[in-house]
Amino acid sequence: MLNHDEEIEHGHKKKLIILVATILSAISGMFLFGSYYFCKVRRNMTGVDQGLKEDMDLPLFDMSIIVTSTDNFSSKNKIGEGGMEAVER
Repeated sequence: MLNHDEEIEHGHKKKLIILVATILSAISGMFLFGSYYFCKVRRNMTGVDQGLKEDMDLPLFDMSIIVTSTDNFSSKNKIGEGGMEAVER
């Protein structure tokens, strides 16, 4: 049987364990909620929920038209360098 001091120490340990478990649970819950909220906001910003990807009307050109119009990507048509490639006129 535990004496009085051991019972008090055991009670403090039990309270500490409960406190740590509660804090960890709260932090985990906030992390999960934050992750969900961040994904939802990000999805709305990119327009996935609103179907904006389907509504984009971008022109598509056949490669033969591009090659003809740039004279087969001739260096005389080069007007500069972009972040990744040359910029043609």
